[in-house]
Formats: sequence, C-alpha cells, structure tokens
Amino acid sequence: GIAVDQRMAIVKELVRRESTFLQSMFLIESKLYTPLHEAALKNEKPILASAHLKTCFSDLVQVNQVHQVFLARLHQKETTWTGDTTIGDVFLQLSQRFDVYSNYLDNYPSSIAIYRKNINQNPAFWAFIQRFDSQVGIFVNNGSFYCKCTHVHRTHVCNL
Repeated sequence: GIAVDQRMAIVKELVRRESTFLQSMFLIESKLYTPLHEAALKNEKPILASAHLKTCFSDLVQVNQVHQVFLARLHQKETTWTGDTTIGDVFLQLSQRFDVYSNYLDNYPSSIAIYRKNINQNPAFWAFIQRFDSQVGIFVNNGSFYCKCTHVHRTHVCNL
C-alpha cells in the first residue's frame, strides 16, 4: 500500500543521502587530510602541524568507517525490502558507535581558530586549501568545509 511505498521511498532517500555524504567525506579524507598528514610526517616544516591536524580532523577516519557500516546495513535493508521490513534496528545497532562524533564536535571551536590563524599566517596552507578547492569542488567558508552535493538539498559540514 501507500504506507509501504512511502517507507521504501524514505529508505531509498536515506541510502542516497548517506552515499553522497560518504563520497564527500572520502574526498576530504583522501584529498585534504591524507596529504596534510603525510606532509606533517615527512617534513620538518609541514603545511599544518601534526597537533593541529589531530585537533581539526579529530576522528575523521573513524567517522567514515561508522558511516560505511551504516550505509551497508541500510543498503541491505533496501535490497531485501518487504512490507514488514523496518530500519530502526540499524540505528540502534550503531547508536553507540556514533559517539565517534564527540571529539569532532568538542574540537570544532579550536578547529575554526586553527584554520583562521593558518589561512592568515601560513601561505603554504592557504595555497594548499586553494588547490583543494579548485580540484575537488568543496568550498571553504569560515573554517568549515562545505561539500557541495548537486542532488542533495542540504550541505554537509565538516570540521577542518
């Protein structure tokens, strides 16, 4: 009936949005965090100090891992959907793993301060951010990275 169709549409939308979110987060991890992290390990004068990377990116890799599991479980529900299928169990099973956002949220004010300081005082960081923005299509505003998603009506906000 209509209720089953509406529920299925909601699940499809959740899968689509979660997939888009993960794509954006993996771009941030692979094109921003990883190069900055590798530069910090290799150079005496890194683009951004290791301590600043830890503060700004908090648990980015772990956040991505949790969302991968979340998407896989939602996708499985979608592909095996019947009128009796529910998704509440997916949220409940992962609810404790979403605490990975704690450091991310706690570090947000510090991340903004680090970003602003480095944009103004660190030409190498500013050049890196400009290259990142031009290559990936993610724009920087007030110290947060906003992932432009063409078919999602909201913007995903990431710390630095």
